[in-house]
Amino acid sequence: MARRDAAAVLEAVDDHVKTGFGGDDGRAAFERHWQPERPDSRLWETLGAVLALGGSFSGEHQFSAPYVYSRWPEHLDAFGHVAVIGSDVRLRAAPRADAPVIGRTSFGVLTLAGPATDAGWFEVRLPDGRSGHVARALARSPLDYRAIFERRDGRWRLVSLVAGD
Repeated sequence: MARRDAAAVLEAVDDHVKTGFGGDDGRAAFERHWQPERPDSRLWETLGAVLALGGSFSGEHQFSAPYVYSRWPEHLDAFGHVAVIGSDVRLRAAPRADAPVIGRTSFGVLTLAGPATDAGWFEVRLPDGRSGHVARALARSPLDYRAIFERRDGRWRLVSLVAGD
């Protein structure tokens, strides 16, 4: 990832990789969508962020990342919550970095109180009922990009890199 080695990444991509929910899957679709040969490809930031958050194994032959996806509590609606992915994260009164801090949280799950803003914030509801805002860089939806790898014929293959549901 650090070298942005397209050949190495493509070597790990399964021929039938799932790239979305519209049916345009497979290696050619992956290459069209991500354009890994381009140094400015979104693949490097997206896959890097997914893998940096770690994940979990399902048996010996499957690994899913990030942990926000692979370990999401089943009793929580994935459409209505986000996970805070940092320690001592500031919750702000408005979706601005200079807005007053109304609370702090660490590695928790918060209820969404509104849609994410274009400016990069989630509006969330605090356990005490107040609403606040957390920067998207410090919170993640389980519906955001995730990667699934499967061990096949002794090699790990990327079988899915998707977002949404």
